[in-house]
Amino acid sequence: MIIKHLSLFSNNLEEQKRFYCDVLGFELLSENRHSFEIKAGLSILKFIKFTQFQPNHFAFGIPFSLYSSAASWLKERVELLKDGDQEIVDFPAWEAKAIYFYDADNNICEFIARKELPETEATRFDIHQIYNIAEIGLVTDKIQPIFDQLHQQTKVRMYDGSLKKFLAVGDFKGLFICIDKNQKDWFPIHEKAEIADFIIHAEIEDRDYEISYLQQKLKIESLN
Repeated sequence: MIIKHLSLFSNNLEEQKRFYCDVLGFELLSENRHSFEIKAGLSILKFIKFTQFQPNHFAFGIPFSLYSSAASWLKERVELLKDGDQEIVDFPAWEAKAIYFYDADNNICEFIARKELPETEATRFDIHQIYNIAEIGLVTDKIQPIFDQLHQQTKVRMYDGSLKKFLAVGDFKGLFICIDKNQKDWFPIHEKAEIADFIIHAEIEDRDYEISYLQQKLKIESLN
């Protein structure tokens, strides 16, 4: 799955724009009074003004060889969210390393370095080394019907986990991180997960879809 475009919501667009553009250095693609967009490698990230929103979790994919450099780069700009005393979290089953931090709206952001992602000739991390938007959190109180709808309408597959409390859906390029809010908190800080809205434009099995999760309702529309 390739996440081409992700829309999230914010009640403080100016602070979010300052964080992503001034603190982290993302390229601003467009803005108006109600939204702004930034370039995240092969993906576009958009924030839309909405006063009643819940923070979410999402991840940026980065080259595996740069995970240590990326952690050092981030520490100069933000406070890292640790798993115990670990700043870089190892996921051996995924052949991945992850680094977590908050943005200005308390979204849990992640840099995930995966061996399966294309490598780079760069030896030091900068914002231009972000490959894509790699994950989006989908919080629910029942994973089974969410997965059934995703699979039936797009043929997207299970990647890891189970239908009980945590299920990653998709592949190494892009994942829905589905969690049951009554059984699992957000990693690594064990913060209670709240149901949060989002809209993505994704390519799955060579077809494009707009997938929205708004007010706990999943809607999937084919764009081909």
